[in-house]
Amino acid sequence: MKLNLQTMTTSQKDEFLKGWENAGGYMDDLDSDNPNPWGCPWYWCDSIEVEGKTFEEMGADWWSQCKDEVEELRAEEEELRAEEEE
Repeated sequence: MKLNLQTMTTSQKDEFLKGWENAGGYMDDLDSDNPNPWGCPWYWCDSIEVEGKTFEEMGADWWSQCKDEVEELRAEEEELRAEEEE
């Protein structure tokens, strides 16, 4: 289903993030200067395609869709940091 992110309430966003986190979603970028955390797509797009009946289920589905990309990018970042430390 297409989820309109711009009409979500704060509590709906909280439930979405809860589902993202409970599914194993990466949360460290919420506490950084990153203006576009992975688990908060409402910061960088208007809508997404997700499955689920609740916002928590939709957040978990969003993680399952993003997981490979997030993990790949995080691995690349770690490699760059390791190279810079050498």
